[in-house]
Amino acid sequence: MAAGLAVAVLAAGAAALWSTLADGDDGGRDGAQGQSASAPADEATDPAAPEPGTEGADVSDATGEAPSDEAATPDGSPPPGYVALDDAEGFRIAVPEEWSERSAETGGVFYRTTGGAELIQVFRVAEPGATALGSVRRASEERSGAAGFEEVAVGSVDNPLGGEAAELVYAYDHEESGGRRRVVERVFTASDDRLYAVLVAAPESQWPRHEEILDVAVTHFEPYGSPF
Repeated sequence: MAAGLAVAVLAAGAAALWSTLADGDDGGRDGAQGQSASAPADEATDPAAPEPGTEGADVSDATGEAPSDEAATPDGSPPPGYVALDDAEGFRIAVPEEWSERSAETGGVFYRTTGGAELIQVFRVAEPGATALGSVRRASEERSGAAGFEEVAVGSVDNPLGGEAAELVYAYDHEESGGRRRVVERVFTASDDRLYAVLVAAPESQWPRHEEILDVAVTHFEPYGSPF
C-alpha cells in the first residue's frame, strides 16, 4: 500500500494492531535507514475480537514505573540507543536503533524488531470530536471480546508536548510470543493540535523497558505537512 493513508481513526488502528500481532512478521518492508524511512506495504488481516477487561486503574501504577525523565538529552536529541527518523508519512519520531523494520499498513505506520516480537504503531485519531481519554476508553470497549484480553489501566497522563494525553494499558495471550503480550496505547495532542496514537507492544517479560520506549517516541514525535 502506498504511503498516504486516507484516514486512521482509533478503531482502525486498534484492529490492525490486533491482526498484525496475531499474524507476526509479514515481510515486504523497507528498513528505516539513517535519518529517513521509506514506505511499503502489506495489508493487515481481520483482527480477533477481544474479551472484557477491568477499568479505572491508575496508569502509572499499572506500568510499574513513572514515565521516564530521560526521554530527551539536554540538546533535545534522543537518548543513547535511539535514533530520530523522518517518516515518509510526514512525521518525525524516535525509535530504538534496533527497531529497523518499517511498514505502512491499514492501521498506520509500524516499526518492528526483526521478527516482529516488539513493535511501535503510529496513527492519527481522526474521528470528529474525539478526545484523548474518550479515545482510549472506546478502544478498550472495542477490544472487549477476545480471549485473554485484560485491561490493566486506563486514564489521563501528562503530555510532554502540551495538551491532553491518555493511556490504555492492556495484555492478552499471544502464542507466537510464548505467552502474554502487553500493550500501552497513548493518545495525545501533537504540535499541530491534532490527536495521534502511539502504541508499544512486546512480550510481557520484556517490560517495563517499553514504557521508556513509548515516552521517547512521544517526546520526539513531530508532525509536519499533514500526516495520514
